[in-house]
Amino acid sequence: MGSSASDLDAALSTFASLAATAVTREDGFLRDCLDAYTRQHGYYKSWPHGIASLYEQALVYVILQELLSSRFPYEVGWEQPYPGHPTHRADLFINAGNEPLACIECKIWFSEDGAEIRRDLEKMASLPAGVRRCVLLLFWNETTEQIDENVGWLRNTLGLTAVSPSPCKFRTKVLHKGEPRDAIAAIGLLEHMG
Repeated sequence: MGSSASDLDAALSTFASLAATAVTREDGFLRDCLDAYTRQHGYYKSWPHGIASLYEQALVYVILQELLSSRFPYEVGWEQPYPGHPTHRADLFINAGNEPLACIECKIWFSEDGAEIRRDLEKMASLPAGVRRCVLLLFWNETTEQIDENVGWLRNTLGLTAVSPSPCKFRTKVLHKGEPRDAIAAIGLLEHMG
């Protein structure tokens, strides 16, 4: 596959869809297993019974597995150094040969002010011109309306726009103040246009 802008747009859209597939499948697997253990043995009561039990590195691995098994049309760099900044590493790069086309930092968004997202946007500012700057975000809230408000905040405050398709929403279980509860999660690839 070539590396024209339209090819890369299509690849980013495919990436977003494959990431959503991987994360929602893993959420279901974790929820089913952890629910069963809790019912049968009383284990894992204090764990979120879903994707919220994973750390970012595990989330990236689950997505990388999906990309590889689906024959994603570009080479994917995992923990690849930033060009010219060997101490900065990206969660994922989409590459054409030795040329990085897009940097994707994966984040589980917890903070109200998006500090963890802002840090990655600052790091991505050092990328060469022409490398697309994307953040794959996993976050959750109580309602789909709140998720939509979160996406609006990301767009209006941080200048992030959703890569097609827009963030995928699904039901999950999280911990809130130490207590399990149902939530709406969203996984989406957003691009920083600044």
